[in-house]
Amino acid sequence: MPDNIEIQRDKSLLCLESLAELGETVTSGDSPSRISKEMLHILMGTVGATRSVLLLVDGDHFKVSAARGIDVGKRYRIHRVLKDCIESINGILQRSDGAFPEPLEDFISRYFGTLAIEIVTPLRAQHRIMGMLLLSKRFLGQDYSDVDIRMLNAICRHVSVALLNFSLRQEARDANFKLSWKVLQLEALHDLSLSVAAFKPRNELIHEVLDGAMGLLDARKSVFFPADGGKLRPDKTHGAGHEAVTPFLTSQHAQRIIDGKTVRLKNSPIARTALGFGSFLGVPVQTAQDVYGALIVAGKESTGSSAYFGIEDEKLLEALATQAAVALENIELHARRVTQERLERELETAAAIQKRIVPQPEDLPSIDGYDIYGRNYPCRAVGGDYFDVIPLGDESFAFVLCDVSGKGLPAALLVSTLQATFHSLFRSGCDLTDVALRANRILCRNTPPERYATGCIGIIDIHRGTMQTVNAGHNQPFVIRSSGDMERLSTGGLCFGMFDFSSYECDERVLNSGDSIYLFTDGVSEAFSPDDEEFDEDRIEAEISRLQNQSAKDLNLGIERVVRSWVGDPDSTSGFDHDDFTQLSIRRL
Repeated sequence: MPDNIEIQRDKSLLCLESLAELGETVTSGDSPSRISKEMLHILMGTVGATRSVLLLVDGDHFKVSAARGIDVGKRYRIHRVLKDCIESINGILQRSDGAFPEPLEDFISRYFGTLAIEIVTPLRAQHRIMGMLLLSKRFLGQDYSDVDIRMLNAICRHVSVALLNFSLRQEARDANFKLSWKVLQLEALHDLSLSVAAFKPRNELIHEVLDGAMGLLDARKSVFFPADGGKLRPDKTHGAGHEAVTPFLTSQHAQRIIDGKTVRLKNSPIARTALGFGSFLGVPVQTAQDVYGALIVAGKESTGSSAYFGIEDEKLLEALATQAAVALENIELHARRVTQERLERELETAAAIQKRIVPQPEDLPSIDGYDIYGRNYPCRAVGGDYFDVIPLGDESFAFVLCDVSGKGLPAALLVSTLQATFHSLFRSGCDLTDVALRANRILCRNTPPERYATGCIGIIDIHRGTMQTVNAGHNQPFVIRSSGDMERLSTGGLCFGMFDFSSYECDERVLNSGDSIYLFTDGVSEAFSPDDEEFDEDRIEAEISRLQNQSAKDLNLGIERVVRSWVGDPDSTSGFDHDDFTQLSIRRL
């Protein structure tokens, strides 16, 4: 008996010395691997275990941290059932006390069947499983004594706390590193956002975004594919031939990005062919109104090998893509504004030119024996109505009133052609039918088929009052006799510029003293009331009857006032919204 007491005392002293030695290892801040190896070394020396394995929890796996007396693998997956089983173990399990729980027995038999495991004990600290210790029988197959179990229990608690402290320190360092890295990323994103927001050319912006994306996400490649008609198209930034890129651009991945979704894949064969890397992250570059394209990064950088893009990478790239989309929208809006300003300047110039082509009332010639008044109101900056009075020496003068098909700048260009054509032809001495024939051929040769002009042209002999007219598909002018009778001028031919084979007839009448001719475009007759009722030519005739004894100016202004009231804008002095509005009155005194 005294010998047993002596042996137990020596064993306890050895245990205390071992704990002290282990404590020095623990407090020195060594790694879990060093602590594990020291623990197994002490256990083999104190409790006499022949073979042992220390497994540490590494995510959803057990990792072999140290082993004695046997070669084992490196990592073993921890299934949910096994995890629940280990967490339910309280203290040390000995095979001599009964069979191990089935999930634990299956795990041991599968991976450590040759070790003849006798003892299993979880390494637990603060309700957290740090690992698991497996021990075979002692030397010569001896059982573990109560002293051995108590010593093992003390060592396991000591090591568990040390492993927990190390794990907490490592987690704190990792969290601090992640926080510092996140701060750096946010600062970089902020700086990049400020740079991207500054106005710059589109290509320069895209290259800056691509460089920034690679830096922010540690990517090996970045690409921007612009959107065109609901599809992604190749761009020079992708660095690969169209043949390699096309399968990716027509894939479901590309379509998902166009549809406004983020795509993140670990290993895509199509992406590997197109981008050179199987792992990629793609986000749409879009605003609420438009999708401008796809911003893609590929090949996540990692120490030693390629990693994968994660949720945090998604958030960063989406934030950058949002900034890029706003910048692209601003570039587009700026381009539209520049274009709009240029068009407005061009329209201002065209309007100024047209004012010189289409005479103002004060610009009309003064001809002895005749009262002449005309006015044109284009419904836009420039219009498609044209009128003119052209002196032809001391004996006669010509008049023109035309309505070009269409409105705006295209119609205004044809007006300038008409002005040059009629001035040239009338002053060449041609008779009126020849003027009409030549003008028609010039327009047919120099304008597209959809561009033509209705019109009425005429020549008046100043002294005799004889008047020749040709009506080219235009609203029939009124001849207003001093007696109050009215006649309409319909003789002529087809519209100018419609068919090059058109022929024209000439009407000839005499304007006596007090007689007038009133010409107008359909902007007068086709003015609509708020109730969508047309003013029509019957109302024009009624107004002429009412104003027949008035001057040419009063006749025109009287009809203009009635039409303005008809359309519901009696106080306006500018153009009409519905169409160009033109009148010309010539009265023989």
